[in-house]
Amino acid sequence: MQQIAISVIISIVFLVFAIGAFSVAENERKARRKAEKELQEARENEAKLHEAAQIKEDANSGSVDADFKYMADKLHEYAQE
Repeated sequence: MQQIAISVIISIVFLVFAIGAFSVAENERKARRKAEKELQEARENEAKLHEAAQIKEDANSGSVDADFKYMADKLHEYAQE
C-alpha cells in the first residue's frame, strides 16, 4: 500500500513539472513569435522609409515643373496599387 502511495505522489509531482515545462515552452514560443513579428515590421518600415527618401531625392531636381510632374506620376502609381 505504501508503495502505491509513493508511486502516486511521484506521478503527481512529475505531472506538475511536465505541465510547468509545457507552460514555459508555450510562453517562450509566443514571445519569440512576437519578437519576430516586431522585427519584420521594423524591416518593412525601414524599407518604406528608404523608398520614400529615394523618391524625395529623385523629386528634387531644381525644376519645379519637373518635380511636380514626377510627384504626380508617383501618386498616380500609388493610386494604381
